[in-house]
Amino acid sequence: MSATIKFIYAMSLILFIGMEFHLQFCETDEDCRRRGSNQYWVYKCINHGCEYVQR
Repeated sequence: MSATIKFIYAMSLILFIGMEFHLQFCETDEDCRRRGSNQYWVYKCINHGCEYVQR
């Protein structure tokens, strides 16, 4: 039972990290998620990756 739980946890962690890595690629600025954007900093698509830059 313990081995099964460890396996499920490991697979969930791998999938989560994989999705985070996959979501960082972008084609346009709209592809970047708006995480904590404020009036001075925004996410922009630069070289197919989301970057947090000043406006």
